[in-house]
Amino acid sequence: MIHKAQAKPKQVVFPEGENEKILRACHALLEEKIALPILVGNAATIQAKEAELELDLTGVRVVDPAESPLREAYIQELFRCGSAGESRSLRRACSSTILIFSVR
Repeated sequence: MIHKAQAKPKQVVFPEGENEKILRACHALLEEKIALPILVGNAATIQAKEAELELDLTGVRVVDPAESPLREAYIQELFRCGSAGESRSLRRACSSTILIFSVR
């Protein structure tokens, strides 16, 4: 199965991109050439933890929901589709999750 994954690595999105265990797992995936990790989180935090943990995550794509140009569009769509009882701040928090599905 590993050889099959190495032959055609797939992109894998990790929504908890700032988590130490996730960073170590991504490092292993890169080392073994099994997958192409995409980390969702604050880019500066991820870089700092990469250095702290002495990992090489070169080639990992980082998507920062707070900085994404798609963020406001998703917030607007959530606001349009959401129920009247939900606040704009709740929709803003949910936009990070929605961005995971837009990573390509």
